[in-house]
Amino acid sequence: MPVMLRRTLAASLAAAGILAPAAASAFTAEQIAKGEAHYQQDCARCHASPQMLLESTPGATTFKKGVWMTPFLARHHAPVQSTRALIIGYIESFGD
Repeated sequence: MPVMLRRTLAASLAAAGILAPAAASAFTAEQIAKGEAHYQQDCARCHASPQMLLESTPGATTFKKGVWMTPFLARHHAPVQSTRALIIGYIESFGD
């Protein structure tokens, strides 16, 4: 199973309370760097600060914010799941 698919499944399971959030929220440095590149290309012209974006996203924890972002970004200029996951990983890297 591809890594991004596993992470999406893990995030879904964590959101449902079946899996601990810490197991679903880890991104590698390589994935975060790829996410930054996608963010700069696809998001930065309207959302210059990923820190401010993270702060304004609903959710009590960085992980919960990432879970909230998944369906939102699917409707908001990031329809490709693998790209969406990388962007979320990059944004989450500014959290706790």
